[in-house]
Amino acid sequence: MTNTKQNTKQNTNNMKLQKIQKPWTAHDVRLILDVAVEASRFTAKITGNYGGSLEIKMVRLRVRKSYCGNHPNECVINPYIGEQKHKVCRFLEGADWVEFNDLLNDALDAGGISCVIFSRPLEIKERLMVRKGTMRRTAYNSEPLISGGMLRGHTWIGDEPGVWADCTKREPVCADFPEGTPGIHAGIGYVAQDDD
Repeated sequence: MTNTKQNTKQNTNNMKLQKIQKPWTAHDVRLILDVAVEASRFTAKITGNYGGSLEIKMVRLRVRKSYCGNHPNECVINPYIGEQKHKVCRFLEGADWVEFNDLLNDALDAGGISCVIFSRPLEIKERLMVRKGTMRRTAYNSEPLISGGMLRGHTWIGDEPGVWADCTKREPVCADFPEGTPGIHAGIGYVAQDDD
């Protein structure tokens, strides 16, 4: 698989929203999320079925920017290849994804909506949990990827205790994530250093 095809495949990260609690319906939640996304720096295709779940696909940035990957922490430079030029595209990097997840949680918190949101990034083998009922994720941590005794990068931890808060009746919070993670989180004024 070429690098371009692999990068495109890694950015087909579909999200699921399930177990929507009454009095809300999937249709109500879809309208709320459509408004939130429309007013943001992101685009997304939100579809639903009448069984009470939604799918969020094709999440992209409205404006193209340098892209190096959907990973936490700083980029790891391969000592054999060296630093590679980043392509310019509309894909979300790690910090961009955290901001998008915060956007979804902010909209759901404002309505006091209880549901489950998760995604399945290709680089981890488990669900990346974003919301559990009214509890939003407040931190996205990472673990090192080591192969052949070398650090190859870092990967997101899909679910962990102690990183959840109910913000339906209080001011929403922006989730923490590892320093150096590529991308932008406009909610906290974070912009990763880009060496291009």
